[in-house]
Parts: sequence; C-alpha cells; structure tokens
Amino acid sequence: MSGALGYFLRRFLIRLILKQRPIGLVLSRHVTFRGCDRVNLGDFLRIDEGCSVDCFPLAKGIEIDDETMLERNVVLSTGPLPGAQLKLGKRVSVGVGTVMVAHGSIEIGNAVMIGPLCYIIAGTHVHDRVDIPMLDQGHRGHGIRIEDDVWIGAGVVILDKVRIHKGAIIGAGAVVTRDVPPMAIVAGVPARVKRERSIS
Repeated sequence: MSGALGYFLRRFLIRLILKQRPIGLVLSRHVTFRGCDRVNLGDFLRIDEGCSVDCFPLAKGIEIDDETMLERNVVLSTGPLPGAQLKLGKRVSVGVGTVMVAHGSIEIGNAVMIGPLCYIIAGTHVHDRVDIPMLDQGHRGHGIRIEDDVWIGAGVVILDKVRIHKGAIIGAGAVVTRDVPPMAIVAGVPARVKRERSIS
C-alpha cells in the first residue's frame, strides 16, 4: 500500500513481527524480512523499496544500528552456516543494489559510506573434492571487518578474510582481496594502495 496510510500501517505491523520496537523507522513498500526473531533494528532507520533482510535459521543474527540507511534493492543475508552474523553500525549508508552475504561474519563500523552495486561476501563455496559437484559441497566463511569512517565506491567487490581499517577509501570498481591500511586510498583489480590521505 502506497501513501501515508501504507507508511503508518507498515510502521505498526513491523512492531508486531520484530522483537523490539524501533523509533522513527521509515519503511518503504516491498521490503522483505525473514528470520525476524534474529533481526534487531535500531532507531531512525530508512529502509527503501525492494530491500531484503534475510536471516537463516542457524545464523546468529542481523543487527542494524541507529540512523542507518538502506537504499533501494539492498540485500542483507547471513547465509546458512551456524553462527553467521551481519552487523551495521550507526549512520551507515548502503547504496542501491548492494548485496552483503555473511557465511561467517560481516561487521561494519560507524559513519561508513557504501556506494551502489557493491558485493560484500564473507564466505565461499567449498570446492575441495572433484568427485561431487561444487554445488553439493556447501560453504565456508571467515569474516569481513570494515572500520569507522570508510568510503566504498560504486561497484566494489570485497572478499572474505579482509579488514578495511579506519578512514580508508576504496575506489569504484575495485576488488578487495587483502587488508587495507588506515587512511589508505586503494583502487584496481586486485585493489592496491595508490596513496594515503593526509591533512592538507
């Protein structure tokens, strides 16, 4: 339902299906929640049309802290592994069409900007055996940590076992396969340090 009536109805109903009652939630149409008993929402969030927040049964949970914004068609998923979790800090901005999948854990700090069409995945398909299809071998996951005040450009891919330190900038289209130092500006495939931010 669109318009003001739909907005107030969604705010009322979301309080019935989640275990807490967020204040100031702006929830657009066609937003999907699964595994609601393990989803925790902070206050003053904005979740735009077409977003999906999907917590698998064995996962630890998904947490979205205060004043965070998910733009249209963002997907947050824990994946099916036991203990998988995904945490977004305060004032995180996630751009249109970005996908995050945590087979292990994804932890994002405060005041992080994530551009559109990014792919952040803490995990991979198991492919150790050659006698059975990879599809049947499951997943494994470690973790991704993105610290405070990081800017991630459009179309960035961040792979498992990566830590992006405070104040870093990731250039558009980069593929991040290794840790990024504090205040570094990285770009390329694979991403490499181009220069460091400094006080001018």
